[in-house]
Amino acid sequence: MIEFHSKPVTSTFLDPQDEYRPRSIMIEHRRDPLTGDYSRITDYIPPKEAQAVSQAVVDAVIPIFAPPLVEQITPKYPADIDGDGRLSRGRSVLFPNLNPYDEYSPVVAIGDQPLVKPGELSVDDVGDALCLMRDFFSKLPEDRRTGLIGWNYLPQSSSSIPHPHMQAVSTYRVPRRLAAEYAGEADHQEANGTSYWDDLVTAETDGPRWLGADNGWSRVLAFAPRNPIPESIVISDNIDNLQSATDDDLYGLAGHMVMLASAHHAIGYSSFNMALHPTAPVEGSRLRARYIPRTYIVPKLTSSDQTWIHMGSDEGLCMINPEGFAEQLRAASPQM
Repeated sequence: MIEFHSKPVTSTFLDPQDEYRPRSIMIEHRRDPLTGDYSRITDYIPPKEAQAVSQAVVDAVIPIFAPPLVEQITPKYPADIDGDGRLSRGRSVLFPNLNPYDEYSPVVAIGDQPLVKPGELSVDDVGDALCLMRDFFSKLPEDRRTGLIGWNYLPQSSSSIPHPHMQAVSTYRVPRRLAAEYAGEADHQEANGTSYWDDLVTAETDGPRWLGADNGWSRVLAFAPRNPIPESIVISDNIDNLQSATDDDLYGLAGHMVMLASAHHAIGYSSFNMALHPTAPVEGSRLRARYIPRTYIVPKLTSSDQTWIHMGSDEGLCMINPEGFAEQLRAASPQM
């Protein structure tokens, strides 16, 4: 069984915007059913961004990840990783990060366009990028296939280069968040004899946080989001790690990511992070990606949506009710 635990609390104050009449606001403390981490759900809705790409982003475009520069100035891997130094597929290219975060730290330039506007991402290009990451991790020794694949899209997400691109780290240890998820999966498997992710999909299907399913993947909003705008989880029906995913599987995942990007853009949140875990050592684990919308709390000041609560407590702070946000996302795309 999966328990969706929450505890409401009420904050009351005299509101100067209403002649100092009493105003009460409910805040929910929610516990993540997998990791046990807590998140606060408030009713402060982050401002929606202007949907057009800002002139500052346009001015920052330098086509270093696009042809011909991507083949001329990006680094290469030694021959023991890949004979040609880079991997390519379709219009996407994989190469080492000039500023590595770990022993292996690849970058994939997604497509050949130095700036792709919100809502215009290509399923084929994203699928090619995911396949390149799979091919790269498959070349590594088994003890280096643990890690994290990520994506920063637009400056709100901490992206410093407008050209869409994924990054990854391959490392000798399991990242802290993923270790907590693995521990939760193992506890659930031992207690119930079933996969946590299969049970989560069953519990959430057609519920208030459900976003849909097709091509072997399911989409659902997290019950206890860690970030100001609720994140979505895209869960494979049966794949347990990146190396076993077929091309069709990864193009299917790409379709879900592009769909989520389009729907979020339609309701005013165009920037995002993606996190994908390539390995799954726990029985019943599933390959999964998190789509994490990003914004500025005060756009004119480019004030980040990550606050002292996130950094100081290592707990989530979500400013939009996930169930209400799911309604907006379903309405924003006829495919959801």
